[in-house]
Amino acid sequence: MRPSKHLFDETRTILFNAYIVHSLTDTLQGAYLSAQNYLDEAKSIAPERTINDPLYYLAQAYIEPNIDKALLLFQQASEKDSSFQIAQYDLAFWTEMKFRVNNEINHNRARIALEEYDKVLRINPGNIAALAAQGYIYWLLRDQDKARRKFEEGCELKTMVSETFIGQLLYGRARILVEQGRINESYDLFSQAFASNPNIGAFTIGDNSWFHYSFYEFMTQGL
Repeated sequence: MRPSKHLFDETRTILFNAYIVHSLTDTLQGAYLSAQNYLDEAKSIAPERTINDPLYYLAQAYIEPNIDKALLLFQQASEKDSSFQIAQYDLAFWTEMKFRVNNEINHNRARIALEEYDKVLRINPGNIAALAAQGYIYWLLRDQDKARRKFEEGCELKTMVSETFIGQLLYGRARILVEQGRINESYDLFSQAFASNPNIGAFTIGDNSWFHYSFYEFMTQGL
């Protein structure tokens, strides 16, 4: 007895999604060749789904070594699903990383990244990572008042959601206080930040994958 078309299509969809998830898992482990192979399998099973599936575009972006092409894929993923918070955040983050890589830390270039983070916050006003990122961009631009407001806005969310991780926000506020000469206040915030995560403020020198980065990647020597 031949299976019905409905069952056949349903099975293809399940396999398509499974291969994409496997690709994302391999990407997290740095197995990019294997991740690409699983995306190829997904495409061979249901090529028509690759046109409109936002998760497929996201998985493609994560294994794309060219930042401009990856940004286009992140954009396509967010356009396919306007509520896709992860895709929109990655689009914002790598828009920011691009102007850092090119050593173009100025108000015009930063504005584009800030607007992309605003889109993240429209999807989820409680996205701590987006608020922290905006704070660090303003800090890079030496606009301490706006940076401080962003960090404080994120910290205020802690009062509403007790599990919220705000180590990066505390660290950002501490840096601003240091630059203002308020050493004792800064020390208290540094202590709280490091207590939450000893890796706060750290970055690695070398290859930066899509999943191993901090707010301090691609900073110039002057910063």
